[in-house]
Amino acid sequence: MSKLKKFSAVTVIIVTYNSCDYIKRCITLLLKYISERDEVIVVDNGSYDSTISILNEFESKIKLIINEKNAGYAGGNNLGVLNAKNDFILFMNPDVEVTDGFLEDLQVCLNEDNVVAVQPLVLISGKEKIINLTGKSLHFTGLEWCTNCLLNYDAVDLRKSYIDAISGSCFLVKKDVYMNSGGFDDEYFMYGEDSDLSWRLRAMGYKLVFCPSSIVFHDYKFLVNKKNLSLKIKFYYLERNRLINILTNYQLSTLVILFPALILTEVGICIYSILNGLLLSKIKGYLFLITHLDYLHKRRMRINNARIVSDRNLLETAKFSVEFGMFDGFGIRFFNLFWKLYWRLVKPLI
Repeated sequence: MSKLKKFSAVTVIIVTYNSCDYIKRCITLLLKYISERDEVIVVDNGSYDSTISILNEFESKIKLIINEKNAGYAGGNNLGVLNAKNDFILFMNPDVEVTDGFLEDLQVCLNEDNVVAVQPLVLISGKEKIINLTGKSLHFTGLEWCTNCLLNYDAVDLRKSYIDAISGSCFLVKKDVYMNSGGFDDEYFMYGEDSDLSWRLRAMGYKLVFCPSSIVFHDYKFLVNKKNLSLKIKFYYLERNRLINILTNYQLSTLVILFPALILTEVGICIYSILNGLLLSKIKGYLFLITHLDYLHKRRMRINNARIVSDRNLLETAKFSVEFGMFDGFGIRFFNLFWKLYWRLVKPLI
């Protein structure tokens, strides 16, 4: 057991869906490196493989909640939070493996003034010196990617720092602040809900921190696991939720200033979706927005009522070019140039 007696008890929440390839090792390591005072809640979203039978092996050590429907990452985690007894929540994917002392280091960072969520260093499983992420980078158009993804761990100078967004793969958060912020939005189902939560927490005046001394491993794959999810479904949620993020988290004046860049970005993404057979997914995303205007309006009102930090301050660290190595080519180079010039022009106006 890790030496966590001087720290508050934590509730770990893991959402599973056909996770038989990972869940046994995930929980075995977790139970090894957390305190007996901590609790582990696993919410299963309707697995039809051997996940449940594996989880039953840990019957006395975890709290298993079997969801009647697949509520996605967002809904599954929110159900777990409602059943959590402790004041600190660790969200973790089933394909994450923790290391000794990871939780202790996260809690040290969480004790700092106004910090409400902490991101560990996430390395890629099986490639111990390759970084998966050190947080998430947010572009002013709502695009996002894993910060420092695929860089060599030894070659990067990693220090504790404030970040724009945490990754839902693994992070520690204060339960009361999470609840007061509204938590994950169930409507998102999956993808973008961690960036949305980060956006709202920062708008409420809180800080998010990357803690390099806390290390976990993640079986990261940029392309989806076809056993569970198709690329078309992933693209639908990524794009739909990106638009929800910018339409509801930005102040109205910011949306007006950014409108030309947002429209041209949409044109570029539509062209990309046509070339890659994803246009139907993109159209379905637009249809959702059109048919859920009341949801978008109420969400905007709720977020703005809780906001105390302006977009001018929030966007100080926003990215104006895509710095994700997996995306390259003429299209990205063109947009990076356009975004850079546009951002220089309009940033003083926000």
